[in-house]
Amino acid sequence: MEVLAERLDVRNRVEIIRHDILGRRLTLEQELDDCAGAFQSWEAASQSTDQKLYRAVGQLYILVMTVRRDMALIKEIALARGIQVTKASTVYTLTTKLVFATDRQKISKYAGAVRFLESRSVELDIDAIVAFIKRHGGIEATLRILRQETRGGPAASNPGPQSRFRKATARLTTLPACVPPGDLDLNAVSGPYFLLVGVRDATGRARLVNQPVQDGPLIRKVIGELTKQTHTQAR
Repeated sequence: MEVLAERLDVRNRVEIIRHDILGRRLTLEQELDDCAGAFQSWEAASQSTDQKLYRAVGQLYILVMTVRRDMALIKEIALARGIQVTKASTVYTLTTKLVFATDRQKISKYAGAVRFLESRSVELDIDAIVAFIKRHGGIEATLRILRQETRGGPAASNPGPQSRFRKATARLTTLPACVPPGDLDLNAVSGPYFLLVGVRDATGRARLVNQPVQDGPLIRKVIGELTKQTHTQAR
């Protein structure tokens, strides 16, 4: 009797988990469809206002930030909808592909907008997101900033040879490095550089916070300081 009861308990738990996963998938698919609908509504409107576009982008940003910890489910839905999933696939590209299907230009554009919002740690609130995008001059302006940061700094202010940031990143290859722990979650990392926060407790034991930092200006500052120190020591 005890064995039978234990088996029934295991089956019940498996059934609960199965229903939970199914429920999360249905909810996520509905949110993806709602997000796609927000962009379609903006495009179809007789007067397509920036305000409506910014709200749609905000909805996409909140969705990406919400599902980033459930990458397996995003991949499952993507595969079910015929979207190719590779090792290089990120939560940004997969989510935007699920929203915009095969429109590569929109996928690239709005995935970039989401990355920029995340790099600035914008609050997950539609009104706050809309206000932030307005302050930065709109979607295209934020994408220009993102491209400049990816290149290492504003192109207009540094048209000459390698920028200081590029020189600094080149020196990174000469510094000692170690392999990151296997349980470090890098699914949400989109750029070539990110930061990790280390914490040392009272006993002297150290650990890494499993939340990579992707703040562009902060990354450039840290890399600049790090390579500047090692360059000075080498002299």
